[in-house]
Amino acid sequence: MEYIDRTKPIREGEEFDLAKVEAFLKDSIPGLQGKLTVEQFPGGHSNLTYLLKMGDRKWSSVVLPLAGKRRRPMTWGGNTGFRKP
Repeated sequence: MEYIDRTKPIREGEEFDLAKVEAFLKDSIPGLQGKLTVEQFPGGHSNLTYLLKMGDRKWSSVVLPLAGKRRRPMTWGGNTGFRKP
């Protein structure tokens, strides 16, 4: 039995606007380079968790809870020192 939750492509209906998140990250982190890629940790369905990668940086983001299409970011990479979108 495997206990590691490996990332997978984002499930249909649980996508978000990657361009807005990429713009936010580039605006918030000076010198950040590269294209944003996002995968989803498939273990959760009400508390969605994503892995965001950009250049040599990685973050996890938890979105609580799903209420139709409304989503509220809870964390953006833990204590990274930049504001939540």
